[in-house]
Amino acid sequence: MKAIFGGIRGRYLRLNIGAKMLLGYLPLVAIILVLSVTHFLRLQQIMSINETILAQDVPAAELAEGMIDTILSQELYANRYLILGSREMLEAFALRGAEFKDGLWRLGMMNVSPGLAERVAPLAALYARYERSFQEGFEASRSSWGGEVSFEAEVRELQNELIERLKKIVGLARQSQEQRIRRMAAMEYSTFTIMLGLSIMGIVVGAGAALVITRNIAGSIGKLKASMAEVAEGKFDGLQMLHNQDELGELSRAIAEMSQKLKSLEEMKLDSSPLTHLPAGLAVENALRARIESGAPFAFCLLDLDHIKAFNDRYGYSRGNDVLKHAAHSIVDAVQRFGDPKDFVGHIGGDDFVVISLPERFEKIVNELIAAFDGYIPTLYDPADRERGSIDAENRQGVKVRFPFASLSIAVVTSLNENLGSHLKISEIAAALKEYAKTIPGSKYVVDRRAHAAVDLAVTGASSR
Repeated sequence: MKAIFGGIRGRYLRLNIGAKMLLGYLPLVAIILVLSVTHFLRLQQIMSINETILAQDVPAAELAEGMIDTILSQELYANRYLILGSREMLEAFALRGAEFKDGLWRLGMMNVSPGLAERVAPLAALYARYERSFQEGFEASRSSWGGEVSFEAEVRELQNELIERLKKIVGLARQSQEQRIRRMAAMEYSTFTIMLGLSIMGIVVGAGAALVITRNIAGSIGKLKASMAEVAEGKFDGLQMLHNQDELGELSRAIAEMSQKLKSLEEMKLDSSPLTHLPAGLAVENALRARIESGAPFAFCLLDLDHIKAFNDRYGYSRGNDVLKHAAHSIVDAVQRFGDPKDFVGHIGGDDFVVISLPERFEKIVNELIAAFDGYIPTLYDPADRERGSIDAENRQGVKVRFPFASLSIAVVTSLNENLGSHLKISEIAAALKEYAKTIPGSKYVVDRRAHAAVDLAVTGASSR
């Protein structure tokens, strides 16, 4: 039973919200259909019974009562004929007899109750005797025309018996009518009971379905709110996940994915340069390690600003920071123009920057960067120094010397070198290349093109300054 319930619950969770709501309405639709069909069938039955009452019971009772009046009318016309001897009275007598016989035929055609046919058949024979007795009475009275003549005892007895039997037929029709009326009342009551029960069931089922769906949706929304609250508090791991396959489940997975991206951004923010807002040491290390572990080709570029100390000594650290900001902006712009969307730009600290790109893209990036940097850097110097093309400042030994404009030294290590090993090895190679590049005047980049352990350096892009 538990396995069955679990399977049902699993299939329910795979439904989207629209399907869940439709599933919740299905019991209500089924109950409404049952109510409609039940009401229609019961109404048809009640209408059929009512039609039977109007077509059978009421006409049978009225017809039998009319036949009693016909017998009494015959007696009246018979008496008038005996007194007046009028042929019109005799014809009226015969006409009433025809009406009585027609009534008998019509009663025989009615299906009021099983006992009606049994009562109509003997009634025809009894009336024939009744009518024959009248005829015999008429013939007997002709010999004493004008005298007082009364019906014979046999005629009176037959008349009473006919009337009594017709009254029984009337009673039978009325009884059948009452039975059908009671049956209709019982059906109406049972229909009302069924409709009431189904309505209550519909309310209960509807409320239950609404409760289940509402609790499911409300519970899911509650978990989503809790997850968002944790994300707002900076807790990006251990979020409450929804396993639904509906829109809320998709939203839950989107929140989880967003939280991981926010976590990464938060880590980058915490480990970023306050000056350039670029990712710093740990983020650079993680980015490089991720490239190595993925096995995808990459080019690691280590950038260093030459003569920045002399610039700071000459103009102060505030203007020196402007140089670093400009360098960061130039690097980001070059990567955006010629790099890949997944390329990485970092600021290790001081005047050292990092770009991780693809082997087939790094040359366009560094050439664009050198051109942009060398084109803009003179504008940061005072006009007199810019005109002279150099500045006077003390070196590390305290000796006043002349320094050229700041330039870029870029060391590039690509994944073509199969002997890289780890991110530490790459950093060592890049540092050595950078030191070598700094011995070359102007902006330039040095590429480690070693496919194996053999050294093969390429110095490219040196400026003419």
